Amino acid sequence: MKLQLTFLLAALASAFAAEETPEQLRARGLRTRSLQGDDGDSAGGGGGDGGQPTGQPTPSGGGDGDGDGATGGGDGDGDGATGGTGGGDNDGDGANGGDGVCFSAFDSVEVQGKGMVSMDSLEIGDYVRSGKDFSQVFSFAHLDLDAEANFLQIHTEGSVAPLEITDKHMLFRNDKAVSAEEVSVGDMLGDNKVTKITSVKRTGLYAPITYDGSIVVNGIKSSCYVQFLDHVPADQHQFLEHMFFSLQRVACSVNFGWCEAETYTDGLSDYSRWAINAYTYSNQFSAPVQWLLTAISGLVFPTWYLAEQLYLSPILLAVGFLLYKSTKKSA
Repeated sequence: MKLQLTFLLAALASAFAAEETPEQLRARGLRTRSLQGDDGDSAGGGGGDGGQPTGQPTPSGGGDGDGDGATGGGDGDGDGATGGTGGGDNDGDGANGGDGVCFSAFDSVEVQGKGMVSMDSLEIGDYVRSGKDFSQVFSFAHLDLDAEANFLQIHTEGSVAPLEITDKHMLFRNDKAVSAEEVSVGDMLGDNKVTKITSVKRTGLYAPITYDGSIVVNGIKSSCYVQFLDHVPADQHQFLEHMFFSLQRVACSVNFGWCEAETYTDGLSDYSRWAINAYTYSNQFSAPVQWLLTAISGLVFPTWYLAEQLYLSPILLAVGFLLYKSTKKSA
């Protein structure tokens, strides 16, 4: 019990530490994205695959360059992820170097009352499409406008623009959470058939968290969460990470202003930063260590989820109280 209270107090105390607010970060981010668009327009070449909506900045890289272009040519030595149609042998460092687990500013989402907006325009408090319905954004686990990362570009049939997502971020294939790097050409992501997977380097990382743990990005239903541990299945991450955010969801239900004033350190939400760092660090260890951490999380986080359910359901809380009283009397 003491261990659980320690986790709870540490999480809530760090959540409201004074750092940059979303408004301050977003003001810088809009300018950064504009500059990326200018670079893309000047650097783009013949190798690009189009696919960006009118007015959207185009991915840099083309023809025969050695960079990280979305469909950049020949034998690139950049940081490409799956190569896609980018050809040859990529000697890079993976899709994101392990430090970026988010969506790109070039992605788009549908916001209730606003229509389609770019990811860097999404705000805490917005109701965003998460499937058939909309779910409210209450946090950005990662909001780093200056960080550079390599993104997978997942192209699907009939899509206007590819989904840009880092390799460890999860999406849903056959209604099961998988990391983006597990997706292959021909896979069905809901009703969307994957036709090509390429890579591109972007500046800016965005990881919105919704109440139901999912979000539709560029027409593809994706998870709000990340597969941090290589030896633990993605669906276990989906389950545990959703419970991890239980306390923050309760806090937002009590006073949503607390969540609107969310602060960040090194681009990470002060609520979830300690957990993100702990899981990222643990990934360097072997499978038994990773499963041990998962087992500990499996003992702690469900109690947070239970507290959330008790708060949200007065009936359940009343039943629990009556059971407690009857147990106390019998004792």
